Amino acid sequence: MNMRTSLNLLSKHPAASADLITLGVRVSGKNEPVVGKLAPNQVLEGIASLLAPEHCSRALQAWQKFFGRQQAEYFETMMSGDALEVEEDDVILQDKEEKEDEADPICLDPSLFVDVEEPETLASLVGPWATQEDSGGDSSFVQAFAWGYPDEPSDVYDGSSTAAEAESMHRTSVPPQVKLGALAVSPACCSASSATAQIRCSNQTASPSYGQDIREDDKLRVLITSYATQHVHRFARYALAVNANWARRFDHAFVIDTRERATGGIDAKNSKVLVKKHWIDQPLLSEQWLLWIGADAVLVDFDNSQDDVLRRLLRKHAKSPNVQILITQDPTGRAGNSKSLFNADVILLRRSKWTSDFLQRWWDDPRMKEGRTDQEVLELLYLEDVMGAGSAFVLLPPLTLNSETLSIVAGPPKLQPVVHLGGHADSIRTKVFQEALGMLCKQDSSVDGIDVDRNGLKLQDVYLEALKEAVQNPGKGVSSGHVHNSALMGTFQRLSWHLQEKGRLQESLDVQQKALVLASERFGSDHHETLHAITALGSGHRIAGHLEEAESLHRRAHSGFVALAGKKSREALTSGSNLGLVLQATNRWAEAEPLFRQAYRGLKRVVGPQAPAAISSGLNLAAALAALKPKRPGAAAEAELIYREVLAARTQALGAQHLETLEVQDALAAELLAQGRAMEAEALQRKSLEARAGGSMANRDLVQARSTLAQALRMQRKLDEAAVHFRYVYETCRDQISLGGPNSPNTYAAAGNLASALHDLRKHDEALGLYKMAAFGLQKTLGPDHPNTRAALQNYNSFVKDAKTMNK
Repeated sequence: MNMRTSLNLLSKHPAASADLITLGVRVSGKNEPVVGKLAPNQVLEGIASLLAPEHCSRALQAWQKFFGRQQAEYFETMMSGDALEVEEDDVILQDKEEKEDEADPICLDPSLFVDVEEPETLASLVGPWATQEDSGGDSSFVQAFAWGYPDEPSDVYDGSSTAAEAESMHRTSVPPQVKLGALAVSPACCSASSATAQIRCSNQTASPSYGQDIREDDKLRVLITSYATQHVHRFARYALAVNANWARRFDHAFVIDTRERATGGIDAKNSKVLVKKHWIDQPLLSEQWLLWIGADAVLVDFDNSQDDVLRRLLRKHAKSPNVQILITQDPTGRAGNSKSLFNADVILLRRSKWTSDFLQRWWDDPRMKEGRTDQEVLELLYLEDVMGAGSAFVLLPPLTLNSETLSIVAGPPKLQPVVHLGGHADSIRTKVFQEALGMLCKQDSSVDGIDVDRNGLKLQDVYLEALKEAVQNPGKGVSSGHVHNSALMGTFQRLSWHLQEKGRLQESLDVQQKALVLASERFGSDHHETLHAITALGSGHRIAGHLEEAESLHRRAHSGFVALAGKKSREALTSGSNLGLVLQATNRWAEAEPLFRQAYRGLKRVVGPQAPAAISSGLNLAAALAALKPKRPGAAAEAELIYREVLAARTQALGAQHLETLEVQDALAAELLAQGRAMEAEALQRKSLEARAGGSMANRDLVQARSTLAQALRMQRKLDEAAVHFRYVYETCRDQISLGGPNSPNTYAAAGNLASALHDLRKHDEALGLYKMAAFGLQKTLGPDHPNTRAALQNYNSFVKDAKTMNK
């Protein structure tokens, strides 16, 4: 924020209307300063007069030093209920108006000011966050940064109070109807006269345990911490109120940090690292774990009939004292040039010396000063195993404790307990969070808030409606108070994805086409946002089966990225892989293979072999080589080698028991089976299935794994066990709509496999019915020329012929 804007803010503060303030001025020729009194507005006008095009450098620097301290105090005191709330749009407008009315330059004698010291830069006065000595005795930048108010007991714990005093400060203004720790109380902070008042209420709703021993049966009480600078208050007021109520519902603690962003030559957003460290290091807080959750994320599963998601995760994953950090994977997310491993804006941290030291190491990493995001650097520290991070981190499956970047609201609260609107326009955030708080606050005495929708998709409907409004009337893409092209274009991509998931493919394509037109108009045909829009439209056509259109668009995007960023850039490599997928869909494996190869080799270099993009391109290359085996000697051996490379990379990144690691293991087992190595395939597939034991309900990967194992068993003539697995696959596909349901190609193919196993066991009557179902079902769904249809018809006709022979 510049000085002119800050002056404008100060002039509107109630304190500016005070009668007089004392001011000391050194006058030339006098030994002692002259002390007098002036009205605050006169002082502000005097400072403003210095803000001319030709300012007097040393005099202005003196005012800057004085003014920097006053501004720091202002940002604490303005949060009282009487302070004026200024929105981001107001600030921008003020800047424009003031530039039109520049004051004439006035040069004063630099010696006029008392105790002037020449600073190197204004930022050095308080950066990153100065010690009390560094800031000339002003401690406003190093306090605990819960809300503090003038003329009443402060809510800030600054290390000087006793634990009991600190706790009472935090609870100063808890609404009288609230019973802390209760599980069924009326929601708090549902409405307020301003964003400031609402955030203040939220910060007093669920008190930390200052200096208290947490109950022995609840060592998993968590300190939930959020960070809300003034420029996010427009939407954060609602998100923070939701999270405060969630914390109170489940007897966790909740605090809001309000300090200004750190300086020191580092991306301002990276200052969140130091805020985390501050709360990890608080000595009198009793909570042993901290949940860091951004002001653009909300906890939405309010069902208190069982343990909350935080206690469940800690019981499952944090039994070992070596586990320090739990963080959720986000394979489609990308902050800066991150590797898409996880999202750092919702993260569980053990309040330990290791975590404190790691956070300091994170902050001190030189790459933080090279323009990298905090998430990029965290991923690198994890992959480099700095301070043993590889074993200290637990990477949770997508949606466990965060949104997945593309879907955002992929399921009901029961399955997705956190909704995180990272990278979204502020208008979308405001609408969704306001509705979420409204859902919570509209409860009656018999219902517990948002968990009315625990198994439903009301919040997804609200989110999609907000996306639709933004697509129909696209703004500038203002996110956290700043214009971001990615926030604008991401709105189109996310709406398109949801429409695609609902089977509304033409509507999805219409949205992507509108995105392309908008990007071309605003950014030009060669801009990277336009090329990304072309890519998204091409992928939509591929999914819809419009392969000619898809190929044309992906070729256009690929050539555009090569020209814009070079053929070895991440964008060019990824777009080449997308083109390869279209060629693969038309069985042009020989053309797709070099694109997959180039992508795999390049992405391993650019983002690392463990990044999801590199893993995907490796799997694509291995599949292409497997398809080329009949025509290319050595292709099978190379396919196996790449599968093993990818498996090793994923094991190193996620662990041997992780579901995504097991998926690669399944692919390797299928390749070994295709090579006739049934015994090796069986051993690998059994290992994979054992790791899944007791896991979630059946999904495509589990069903495919059981099918591969059944094939391996049948090849070894272990017919009884093979039939058991074939039957499981058939009945699961038949009974679960998500896997196809009774009339899908998957179900008909599984019926054919089970029929073959029963045929081997001489159970001819049941086999006949399944053979017939597979043959006629696949002919109807896939057409007579599909390879699966031809195989099923051949099996059925052979069985009928054999049966006639046996009858004779």
